Amino acid sequence: MSNPAHRGRRLGLILKVVNLLAFASERPAAHRLVTWNAESNAHMVAINDALGFVPVRRMAEYQRDR
Repeated sequence: MSNPAHRGRRLGLILKVVNLLAFASERPAAHRLVTWNAESNAHMVAINDALGFVPVRRMAEYQRDR
């Protein structure tokens, strides 16, 4: 459940940057990092764009209604 009070504080961006720094420290020779999220998650798409991630693949999943 989303909590509007947390919106706009850049918590998602901060968490992503901290994780990227930890990854870089643990794997300094890495040249590529794969991340994903739903296209409908506009906030995370914006964070990924701001950090320089580029789409390289799309995946679709379907769910049948009963």
